[in-house]
Amino acid sequence: MPGAIDKAIYLAIKPNHTDTINVFSFDYNQMVSFVPLREKLDEHWANYILGVVMELRETGALAGGFDGVFGGDIPLGAGMMGGGFGGCTINLVSEQAHDGFIDQAKTQFFEKFGQEPRVYDVVISNGARKL
Repeated sequence: MPGAIDKAIYLAIKPNHTDTINVFSFDYNQMVSFVPLREKLDEHWANYILGVVMELRETGALAGGFDGVFGGDIPLGAGMMGGGFGGCTINLVSEQAHDGFIDQAKTQFFEKFGQEPRVYDVVISNGARKL
């Protein structure tokens, strides 16, 4: 999965015909096995895998389990944000304009890419804090 930088994450997976996800991390030299549920995993790095699996299952792109290995040369803990297909945007919109903005953005995205985008509504808060 190369990007516009000289760093990358490398991934190999194959179906295992079960409901279990088995993943080995070269960077942490750890193996995890889990059946995807919404609870967080003890191995913090594996929660990224869990999140991706849950999204793929929600869209129907992943039905069963797999065996996988991954690693890369991105520094551990580096904060990176990728746009992925079609990009990622953060939009500050008034409550009055919200519904019209969402409708227009979805229509334009579908016309350009032939897919319906996912929209996540969030509420502005007082910044990061302990919950």
